[in-house]
Amino acid sequence: YHVVVARAEPENHLLEIIEGHRLHLQQHADGWPLVIVGDVGGATPYQQQLRALASERVLFTGGIYVPAQLNALRVFAASYLHGHSVGGTNPSLLESLACGNWVVAHDNPFNREVARDAADYFSGPAQLADRLNQRLAQPPEAVAQRAARARQIIAQHYTWPAIVDAYEVLMRAEVAQKRQKARR
Repeated sequence: YHVVVARAEPENHLLEIIEGHRLHLQQHADGWPLVIVGDVGGATPYQQQLRALASERVLFTGGIYVPAQLNALRVFAASYLHGHSVGGTNPSLLESLACGNWVVAHDNPFNREVARDAADYFSGPAQLADRLNQRLAQPPEAVAQRAARARQIIAQHYTWPAIVDAYEVLMRAEVAQKRQKARR
């Protein structure tokens, strides 16, 4: 299965992901189902539109808040589809990379900065369908290499020591700049 973990908001492109998955299934009827983790209770028109697309091949689990359960879904997924298009470093993307997922992410600067070359990117349903077709054709060795690269990115750039060091550098630069201005 392909898994998505997201709030049901338009900027997370769930509708486009479902449409891309449907296009993919038109070419590969035996393709993997799509599992969407997140609340689609029907409170908004967008959620109602998404719920109307539920089927045997598009499954909505609702929210899952137990980290072990969520990680199990990620670890055993064929791929993680990430539609988030606003914000910065998204925790769900980091967690999926740490799990070694084959990531297919919405093409934007935030996701490219985080996932780098450990993801494929899409900007619409047709392009997502192409990426899912490509994923289906990957041999196990390529999947293992991608998983290793994803974990390498996390280990190099997203550890607590690296984050703390980056904040320290930023704070020292700000203090130095303020001191310099105060001397003028």
